[in-house]
Amino acid sequence: MIRSICNAKYNAHTQKLFGENRILKVDDLFKISTIRMIKKSHLQKTHASITELFKKTEKTKTRYHNNIHPTISRRIQHDLPKMWNNLEEELKEDISYSNFNNELKDNTSTDYLEFKCNKTFCQSCTNKHKNIKV
Repeated sequence: MIRSICNAKYNAHTQKLFGENRILKVDDLFKISTIRMIKKSHLQKTHASITELFKKTEKTKTRYHNNIHPTISRRIQHDLPKMWNNLEEELKEDISYSNFNNELKDNTSTDYLEFKCNKTFCQSCTNKHKNIKV
């Protein structure tokens, strides 16, 4: 679909196309939505039951005091805190929600743009550079 939107070749790498158009992939959209919900819970802007799920580990001073400990080992209550804990510490600090959203999306878009193909004889890459033969 993204190749059609961008009028790219059928075998073009999509990673850079997503980045150039600042469009998020479905997996990243889910991840960002989840992280936004956790940030809202830390700002006390969600229902109390959700806020309770995502408490910070402030009881003991650790190197990563903004991390969350899973309350139950069910998949959703384990994977969501893991997404938060994998964030850079600067993003987890007390910044405004709007700045947080912008930083989160910019970081993801930048990751798309930094894509490097590591296939030796990639058909998509060799089509761009006509002087390289497969």
